[in-house]
Amino acid sequence: MTKAQILQEKSKYEFYTYMSIVSIVLGFLLFIPLPPLGLPLFMGGGFSLAFVQKGFKKVSITFKEHYVKEAILSIVENGTYEPLNGFNKEEVYGARLLKKEDRYQSEDLITGELLGRKIRCADLHLQDVRSNGKSTSVVTVFRGKYFEVELDKPINQFVYIVQNRYYFFNNGTNLKKMEMEWVGFNQAFDVYGEDELETFKLLKPAFMEKLIGLKQYYKKISFGFIGKKLVIAINNGKDSFDLRLFHPFNDQFSEEIKKELMDLKDIITLLVE
Repeated sequence: MTKAQILQEKSKYEFYTYMSIVSIVLGFLLFIPLPPLGLPLFMGGGFSLAFVQKGFKKVSITFKEHYVKEAILSIVENGTYEPLNGFNKEEVYGARLLKKEDRYQSEDLITGELLGRKIRCADLHLQDVRSNGKSTSVVTVFRGKYFEVELDKPINQFVYIVQNRYYFFNNGTNLKKMEMEWVGFNQAFDVYGEDELETFKLLKPAFMEKLIGLKQYYKKISFGFIGKKLVIAINNGKDSFDLRLFHPFNDQFSEEIKKELMDLKDIITLLVE
């Protein structure tokens, strides 16, 4: 499917969405004065909207398989892209960088190598179901990108570098909160580790400066060193590669993933220096 055809399909589904919403609104307004007319309009619009969303999802997957995949494989060495696969929730929660939530979804799995190191990344969507006994709400806690980088050698302890006042994940471990000599870094991140000397060796000035820069750009970003892996969670509120109705069709996704992967390269370089 060409880009022109994808744009044509996108416009078609936008029109169908608009008409479905109009049908729902008219049905709602006419339900009391004219129930025989209002009810079919309301129900028909609802069924139509569900059908449109399902159909547009297929268009989005086609877009990913043709254009997103091509862009990613031009950046990542020995890369693969699987739009319908993601991280297993046990391994994500096992890394303990993210709190376990009621609902878990992961897709858009990228695997490959950067500077000879294996990497994986995928979108995550974590939701908390909250109830007060009378009503239930679903709250998105995390929507963004999750990265995993294989390190040259294992870190001899667990180290977490997280946003200030992040949820307290430390229960049942011997991790300690540590203060760095750089006040600005302490204002941006909380650091947890097992051994102060080893943690200070890991957080060299140039590395901390890079993390500060990432925090300024990505806002909600956290890091975890777990054995021979570095995991990074960016809570940016985005589904990276999905087409979206009523949003411009462009190649911004390509620039965003390039930026993220270049930042990963910088991190790897600083860690091996």
